[in-house]
Amino acid sequence: MLKRTLTALGVLMLVGCSADSTASTATTDKATTSTATTATTIASEPAVDWSADLDALDAGVRRIHPNPFWRVSEEEWDARIASAREVLPTLGRHQAEMVLFELTALLDGHSGIYPSEIGYHFYALRLYHFTDGYFLLDGPDPTAIGGELVAINGVPVDDVAALLTPLIAHDSEKTFEVVLPMYMMISEILEGTGIVTDPTSPAFDILRADGTHAILNPETLLWDPYVAEFDGLPVGLPQAPEPLSQSRRNEPFWWTMVDDVLYFQYNNVVSGEGDNTMEALVAEVRERLAVGGVRRVVVDIRHNNGGDRRWYVPLKQLLLDPLVDHPGGLYIIIGRQTFSAGVLFATELDVQSVSAVFVGEPTAGSPNLYADVRPVELPSSGIRVNVSSSYYDFASPDDPRTAIEPDIPVELSSADYFAGFDPVLQAAIDA
Repeated sequence: MLKRTLTALGVLMLVGCSADSTASTATTDKATTSTATTATTIASEPAVDWSADLDALDAGVRRIHPNPFWRVSEEEWDARIASAREVLPTLGRHQAEMVLFELTALLDGHSGIYPSEIGYHFYALRLYHFTDGYFLLDGPDPTAIGGELVAINGVPVDDVAALLTPLIAHDSEKTFEVVLPMYMMISEILEGTGIVTDPTSPAFDILRADGTHAILNPETLLWDPYVAEFDGLPVGLPQAPEPLSQSRRNEPFWWTMVDDVLYFQYNNVVSGEGDNTMEALVAEVRERLAVGGVRRVVVDIRHNNGGDRRWYVPLKQLLLDPLVDHPGGLYIIIGRQTFSAGVLFATELDVQSVSAVFVGEPTAGSPNLYADVRPVELPSSGIRVNVSSSYYDFASPDDPRTAIEPDIPVELSSADYFAGFDPVLQAAIDA
């Protein structure tokens, strides 16, 4: 069984402040209170026996992971453990945690430390990486929404990304694109990497379209309050009235007709509940296909970062039916959030379909992957590290791919997004 918490995709994933005379500052008292309280709590914590924690981590990885040294050799792993043993006692708590993030990021895309489980705080804004940069989708200053993030605390955004990338657990390069914006919003990660020194003043520098700057110092929120406040996870694109592909983003699955194209969006690998189950929806689609007049089925899994793979079987069977699986009949939209059970679904279609055409971006997950995490509790710090316990080789056992690549590559620019236009879906319809 392949199960994973949605937070796993965001698992893992220089000082100075500058602003010109046109900058505006957005901050709140709540921001100061929440981050200052966190800092006081950490400062009063007892000393951590990091050597004992590293012993527990090393033993846990060796015990649980089916192949812990598939990416780096055992010799390199041992050297990293030895280096961490030397440096950790010299670091502050958040700096030390970054060492563990980087160490566990060597394992695979599911393994690592999950920010939601360690009690990290998220700045109250939403960022996304488009083809033309990192942009603000939501935040405390409405005039800054749609602007480009150019720096955090005076550190250029490209340098910020370079500092954060080694912390991110990943299967493919696309994992970095989806996780980096989230890590840029986490107070403890920015502090632990030295990007921010005062968590109450992160100074997100947003360049507006008119050339002016907004310097944002938002409040911080724990995981659950953030999800409630922003109506969704701090990764990927949010639900929005348009385009169509964002309009029901928070629903696990749904379908509609777009002229003569049947569009099926599949966001989470779950069974559903009540009358809204995968079996019921597949039955509806079969009935619609039987009526006729459907030129193509487009299945959109670009937001699908996993679940329990058992639940996608009815849809997979429908899509492999010659009623759908014929030349020009089946297009699959994939992207940077297609991960875990979502990418296994794509892999099965890639291997078994005679006609499926993939459109969009490369997937975050690899066709063959490690998953089904089990916890390793570090005894002194109390940090939980999640370690994959299973291997899925739904592609051929020797498949070297780290991602499923699209047959028709299409990516999203900030201009398209803020105009409410979806070039990926349009390409799948028009091809």
